[in-house]
Amino acid sequence: MTACATVAGRELTPAEWFARYPELSRTPLFTLRVPMGIVGDNRIVTIRAYEGPFCPPNHTRLYCELLVSELGRDGKKKRRAPLFPRESFWVGVPSHQSIDSAAAREAALSLFAMKPGDTDSDFFSHYTSEQLAFVTEHGEWLSLVAEERYGTR
Repeated sequence: MTACATVAGRELTPAEWFARYPELSRTPLFTLRVPMGIVGDNRIVTIRAYEGPFCPPNHTRLYCELLVSELGRDGKKKRRAPLFPRESFWVGVPSHQSIDSAAAREAALSLFAMKPGDTDSDFFSHYTSEQLAFVTEHGEWLSLVAEERYGTR
């Protein structure tokens, strides 16, 4: 298997990728905003996807981050640091699909909808306790949002 982006035979880390291509780190490829959906809950989930390297033979990586923001009483959004930082979370978009397609957006949303029991436990081995609590509590809801927005495949 060929590594994605390499320098001297070593795969670049996400931080190195964005240092090498800073224009890709400044502007997300796309942003998804999802109100938490519970009456009286003024939080908004924001998922941003950033273009990553093409990984031979067949996909492009999208580095994804998830933030939970809260609307204050004044209507202004209070931002928090990413709950899921983009350096640790990515999805692959097949080369026959556009990297900003509905399928790519669904993949980014579905990445954060997976919860323990949906896939092998190794997938969650690097999650923090706060990340695990989020996907356990909100994973099913994000799955329903993905299905509502993009349909079933």
